[in-house]
Amino acid sequence: MKRTGATLGLIAASAASSLATIVIDDFATGAYFRSISSGSAVESQAGGMLGGQRDTLLRIQTPGANPLLTLEMLIGGGIQFSSSAATVDGMCGLQWDGNGGAAEEVGVVPGFADFNDIAGLGMSFLGEDRFRVQFLYADQTMAIQMVVRSGGIDYVANHLYTYSVVNDHDDFLFSEFAGANMGAVQSVTVRFDPPTSGDFALLGVAAVPEPGSLAALALGALVLARKRRSR
Repeated sequence: MKRTGATLGLIAASAASSLATIVIDDFATGAYFRSISSGSAVESQAGGMLGGQRDTLLRIQTPGANPLLTLEMLIGGGIQFSSSAATVDGMCGLQWDGNGGAAEEVGVVPGFADFNDIAGLGMSFLGEDRFRVQFLYADQTMAIQMVVRSGGIDYVANHLYTYSVVNDHDDFLFSEFAGANMGAVQSVTVRFDPPTSGDFALLGVAAVPEPGSLAALALGALVLARKRRSR
């Protein structure tokens, strides 16, 4: 019986490790501040985020009067995007690719240029089933685009997100990136396109397991604990 209990314990521990949340960026490192009044700015910050680097894109799409866009990351306070006036339309992007450079690629949707299909993160997300973008607040409904690059191909998912106290995060299911090899991801990119004058703040981005899997794992651990106590 003891051997059986030990075996169950090892199975539970193995399952827990395979279902662990992978923090892509909790904005605890890589402090950043940037304001622009025209055009765009692409920069990188080093730190403890996935791949050791975060690339940031800030772009004014329609300047309006007295344009000013700001992207600020305070240690322990998340990252905040703000627009100066009701007539200013801007967007921002975040990318994690484990690469030392960053450049803008302007197309139908402004984004980051790819660097010769480098290995990038080389990250496996096979133990998770969704990406979670955690918000502190967002004052307007906004378009969010997430891009997963795998095998030199970009797999794209688009959402329209409205923040509320009971809807403080947006989940992108891996099934939305049909065809992507989630066991060998080169980069993860999120683009935020709020309406004119839109402001928002993020607390983190992570890959998380399916909630039902976590619940089943917790139930299994509870059963195991009760069996041990009954002996």
